[in-house]
Amino acid sequence: MKLLERMHEVIPKKEGSDFRGLVFNPRGIKFATQNKNEEIFILLRRHWFTNLSWVFNVAIFFTMPIIVITVVLIFGIDLRQLLGFKILTLLGLIWYSAGITYALRSFMEWYYNVFIVTDERVLDLTFVPLQSRDVAETNLASIENVQEKSIGFLPNLLGYGDVNVFTAADNNIITFDSVPDPTLVRDRVADLAKILREKL
Repeated sequence: MKLLERMHEVIPKKEGSDFRGLVFNPRGIKFATQNKNEEIFILLRRHWFTNLSWVFNVAIFFTMPIIVITVVLIFGIDLRQLLGFKILTLLGLIWYSAGITYALRSFMEWYYNVFIVTDERVLDLTFVPLQSRDVAETNLASIENVQEKSIGFLPNLLGYGDVNVFTAADNNIITFDSVPDPTLVRDRVADLAKILREKL
């Protein structure tokens, strides 16, 4: 049986969704350093629950002016007379522009920070919007050990955790942070690495 066919056997057919954070055999996905015939088997993002902190911050940010206006009205202060309509409008535009920028940046940071497992290698792509892009990778065949770690009540309840990929060279580690179903991910990465090692 061909090597690629054996590898396909350990990976489920197309399964999962971008917003769940775990996709097997994703279609229409490419990355900058992808080789000509390199296939993507697993695409991972941090679990959706890890977004709740910035979503909560955005919600507070957007409701803050309403709270301030309500308090000001209770005390009978006329902000339009005090600051002027143009100043109030400008402050509102600045406030909400900052909130929208923060929300977009946080979403893009989650969406574009991905972990990819191909038929050749494992990649950790880190993207900071408007600042930097960093890629860490290791050959799939050089993986010696894959470990999972879920610590805490919520990660265990919601089924997410870290997956550490260890290689022989200098004991390098690539960590998939807070990914969904870490047991399944660990098993599939270990199986793929074992198939490639057997070939060598």
